[in-house]
Amino acid sequence: MNQNINNLIFVLREMVEAFQKLLVTATEKQQELIAFDGKRLERSIEKEVELLDQVMLLEERSNTILHEINNVFFKTNTLLLGKFVEECAKNSSEGTEDLNEVYGELKEISAKLKEVNEQNQNLARFSLGAIKETIRFICKESTEGTVYKHSGEMERTGSMLSIVDTQV
Repeated sequence: MNQNINNLIFVLREMVEAFQKLLVTATEKQQELIAFDGKRLERSIEKEVELLDQVMLLEERSNTILHEINNVFFKTNTLLLGKFVEECAKNSSEGTEDLNEVYGELKEISAKLKEVNEQNQNLARFSLGAIKETIRFICKESTEGTVYKHSGEMERTGSMLSIVDTQV
């Protein structure tokens, strides 16, 4: 079981690193959402998708290791990571300290990432609302003072914007 615990710790550390990279990317997305920088936002989203794929692979590896441990030692239907960490702590298994540490790091970074992602969702909603209002304002301004003739053609009425050359 010690080898399986060491393998699990290794995979969980890789997951922590991937989550840290995701946190950096999510923080960059905040700035891009605030600045309405679509090109940089698109690059960040692509980077985020790659990192999420990496996390999914790591999660599969950790689940495989947990499944092996479960089949040999616990013989239950499922074994969740948190439950396994608790069981190791109760039994004072070798590597428990490292496992507890990396599990704590994983929970902490996951909570931070969740918080930043929720902020990003709110920023995205705000940004889309601002864009919607800007478009509504532009469309309203472009149709003000416009009269439609019976033929369907537009005819401007009222004052028109003109550019005046002045000399100093």
